[in-house]
Amino acid sequence: MNDGGEIKDVGYRRELSEDADLAALFGADFEDVLRTCGWNAAEVSIRDEIDLAKIVLAVATRLGLPMKTRRGCVTDKLSPVEADEAIPYSLSSKYGLQAFPFHVDGAHWPVPPKYVVLGCLDPGENDTRTLLVDRTRIKMSSEVLRLARRAVFWVRNGRKSFYATVLETSRDFIRFDPGCMEPQNDEARRVMELLSFNSLHGLSEGISWKRGKILVFNNWRILHARDGANQIDKQRILIRTVTL
Repeated sequence: MNDGGEIKDVGYRRELSEDADLAALFGADFEDVLRTCGWNAAEVSIRDEIDLAKIVLAVATRLGLPMKTRRGCVTDKLSPVEADEAIPYSLSSKYGLQAFPFHVDGAHWPVPPKYVVLGCLDPGENDTRTLLVDRTRIKMSSEVLRLARRAVFWVRNGRKSFYATVLETSRDFIRFDPGCMEPQNDEARRVMELLSFNSLHGLSEGISWKRGKILVFNNWRILHARDGANQIDKQRILIRTVTL
């Protein structure tokens, strides 16, 4: 985990509130590491699910404005599910218990959330890692950049569905999620290949989970995926909050 700095175990407990000191939790260089690497992680002591959710929300609140997701909550409880049990057009509905492709959270929003905060309640018995790829490590020639800006996708979001590209010169974020984005031209289909799981896996950093682990990453910069090297464990439980 060299790209994200040393993991800190500071024994944080219930005293963490909305006024949480991120420097005490992640280290004094938290913002520098997040700015340089795009992600950071820490380990905390937790009593239960509510305890973890409060910590995740407190960290997210210090980074921006926590936003409600498809489930209508600012904190989501995430566990692997079968495809027929999942929310329509989500990655789970398409891939079930398989590996997830690289993507950004909230690609179906007009502006995806800038930060994602994940906390582990139960890692499960298998090591189902989260994979991170910094977009700055993806070698994009000027030709590929033009391709990404011309690649047209239909982004499914119910009545609010819209057309979009992966990159635009007028914005800072990348928009990519094979779960809700359908390629509409040859350029888009080529981009799907360039950003596929197999294409990016070799550039990724693997995050193994343990109870109380907190992961923060810049969702405008980092694409993430669920590894499928081991059997996906339904018992794994993560708590998530996203912010603008």
